[in-house]
Amino acid sequence: MDKLFSAALSERQPHVSQLLTAAVERDKLAHAYLLTGRALDDKWLIARHLAHYMNCMKEDRHTRGSCLADFLRVHRGESDTSTAPAEAIEAACQNCRWLYLDEHPKAWYVLSAEAGKSGKIPVEAARNLSEELSRITNYTRVVVVEEANEYALHRPCANALLKTIEEPKSPCLFLLFSQSQDSVLQTIVSRCQVVPLVNDREKNLGLLQQMMAGGPISSQVKDLVDGEIWAQIEGLKREEFFAGTYSFDNGRLTFKSRGGASPKSALALAAKLVAILDEELEAEILFDALIEAELSLLDKAQLQQIIVSPVFSRFFSSLMAQNQEAIRQINQYVGKKAVCESLVLRWHELRHNLK
Repeated sequence: MDKLFSAALSERQPHVSQLLTAAVERDKLAHAYLLTGRALDDKWLIARHLAHYMNCMKEDRHTRGSCLADFLRVHRGESDTSTAPAEAIEAACQNCRWLYLDEHPKAWYVLSAEAGKSGKIPVEAARNLSEELSRITNYTRVVVVEEANEYALHRPCANALLKTIEEPKSPCLFLLFSQSQDSVLQTIVSRCQVVPLVNDREKNLGLLQQMMAGGPISSQVKDLVDGEIWAQIEGLKREEFFAGTYSFDNGRLTFKSRGGASPKSALALAAKLVAILDEELEAEILFDALIEAELSLLDKAQLQQIIVSPVFSRFFSSLMAQNQEAIRQINQYVGKKAVCESLVLRWHELRHNLK
C-alpha cells in the first residue's frame, strides 16, 4: 500500500488514490473535494485515511504513512473498531487513536441531513461549523458532508459554508459526497474539485442481483402499501413502455421494442406514475419498482454478458442518476406531472442511444 491509502482501496479507486496522493506529495491538496458516484463505503474510507494522515503525530508519517496505514499494512484489511486489536489502538498516536474511535474533538466533523427533521442539514449546524473552523488550531479539520445534493445541502445551508470552503481561516479539508455532480448546487460545485469514484457493479446492481436470485425488490414493499396501490405498481410492468428486450445483436447492446415502447407510451406511463404518487406513495418505492421493471427486460440468456458490458454500465448509471434526480424533485414539491414526463422521456432517449 502507499502511504495514504490501503492496497485494497487503491485497487478499487486507482484514479482517486493517485490524484490525492500526488496532491499531498506536492502540498497542493484542495480545500474541498466533491466525491461523486455510488461507492459510499469507499468515500468514507477515503475521508478517514486522509484525516489520519493529516493529523498523525508519527515523525515518519511522510514516508510510511499514518498509524492507520501501519495497522493496515500489517493486517491487510479495511478494519473497523470492532476488529482492531486493542494493542494496535494503544500503539497509535493520540490523534489516530481518537480518529479511529470517532472521538476526536477537533479534527473530525460530519454534517448530516439526519440532524434535521426535514431531511435537510440544519442551517444552524452549518453556521456553528463555520464559526468553529474560524478558530485557530494545531489540527487539520476534516469535514464530511455526507449528502451534498441540493435538497440536503440546500441554499441557505450552502451559503453559510461558502466562504469557509473557499477561504478557510485554519487548515481544513471538506469532503462532500453526492451520487451526481448535477444534483449539487453550482455555487458548491464551483468551489470543489470534482472526483468521480468507480462504482462497484455488484453493489450498484443490487436490484438485478435480487432478481437473479428470484427475489424481486418490489415484493419487499408489498406489506408496506395498500393492496390497490400494490396492484397498480405491479401493473406498471404491463405498460406498453416496457414492451421490449435488451440483447446483444452482432456484438452490440440494443433495445428491441415490441411495437409499444414509444414517446407516446412514455407519456402514458408518466400519467400512471402521477396517479400513483397522488395516492401519497413514497417516490423511492415507486421509482425502484420502475428500475426493476426495466431490468426484467434484459435477455436472461445473455444476462451476465449484458451487465458486465461498458455500454450497459453507462446506460444504467445514467438511468439511476435520472431516477435519483426525479426523487429529489418530487421531495422538493416540483410538479409531479413535469417530473414524471421528463423522467420517462429521457429514459426513452437513453434506450435508443445506447453506445
